Amino acid sequence: MLQRARQASPPYLIFESKDMCPMLILHGDHDALVPREIRARFYDRIVEAGLEDKADFYTLKNAGHGTKEFFQPETKALIRTFFDRNLIVDAR
Repeated sequence: MLQRARQASPPYLIFESKDMCPMLILHGDHDALVPREIRARFYDRIVEAGLEDKADFYTLKNAGHGTKEFFQPETKALIRTFFDRNLIVDAR
């Protein structure tokens, strides 16, 4: 069972290839569902794999898990910038 859980866990899957897709990580500093340590370990693995240029990480001040801070204009601007930089639009 533990092996199957590991096989389905993103930290063990995404770092097997330098072809990791661009990733935006937003984490609230008051998130009661996802502990800071899990988020930190996740991003640390990205850095250890040398893929930090493919990941943007932001801690949202006073935010919980999916709280209103994720929908503020400043956060939307971060998201829009990430997508503008990473999505290829084919205008054909």
